[in-house]
Amino acid sequence: MVGFDSLGSNFFYKILLGDCFNTKACMFVCHKHVPADAWIKRLDDGLNAVYGSRFFSEEEMIKTGRLGKEPGNFKNYLRNKKRPRYSLTSLMRSFFDGYDILSSLLSGKPVKQELLISAANRKFMEAQKKNWNITELVLKSILLIKLMNYLEDEKMIDDIDELLDTPGKKSAFYEGVLVGHLMSVQYGRLKNTPFEKKLYGLNMNVERVKKRYSEVIAKLRQYDKAYPELEAKASENMMQAEKEGWHLKPEEVAYYFTLGYTLHAKYYKKKEDEKDE
Repeated sequence: MVGFDSLGSNFFYKILLGDCFNTKACMFVCHKHVPADAWIKRLDDGLNAVYGSRFFSEEEMIKTGRLGKEPGNFKNYLRNKKRPRYSLTSLMRSFFDGYDILSSLLSGKPVKQELLISAANRKFMEAQKKNWNITELVLKSILLIKLMNYLEDEKMIDDIDELLDTPGKKSAFYEGVLVGHLMSVQYGRLKNTPFEKKLYGLNMNVERVKKRYSEVIAKLRQYDKAYPELEAKASENMMQAEKEGWHLKPEEVAYYFTLGYTLHAKYYKKKEDEKDE
């Protein structure tokens, strides 16, 4: 049987399930598509490359500030859960119900970035309504996008520069970093985050990003926590996007804003004389 003869069923199970044997997933996927050995090997190489990249290293996971003091690298963080969540099945099921999208991927069709972003946004907003920590979801979404990019050209970029390839995306992302920083400041001083009410449940779009930009800058200055370098990045890219056109769908604006908002601690560099709130 193609997909099992040369590499063996254990190799296929490793890709699909990791350490978690899910008979239902295997039966459904194998019934619809028998994966080719070369493609399964490529998926395995891609997962290893992404999990092994610096972006998902223990050092970078600690910088998020939201996964515990000793999370390990991202794969080990997911592996050490009561129900390990690092396999391809688990990653895909974080955003897609059923196994159709997974089955299509295993048949040799990478998931389109637009579909991943749309699915990720829905999950982000659902979790936000419940006051859940969305850091794990955000990192999983980045991992899957980087995996799909790898499947296209077999290149691995350590940071998320490959995702932020237009002024509009950068503007939304850097504003998200600023807003995330403001939230940390507000919680440190007020034990509350009143600015969160202005984020539309993370359902941001171009007009909302532009509207909130001046407000977040003013608030940071009010708390004497201005970040001129990052403000300049957000401002310069916003002006460029206005000039050239944003060329982003609302869900894309929301996605890149949420990345910055959630991972702000990785991209906010404290001044040497600045103390934690």
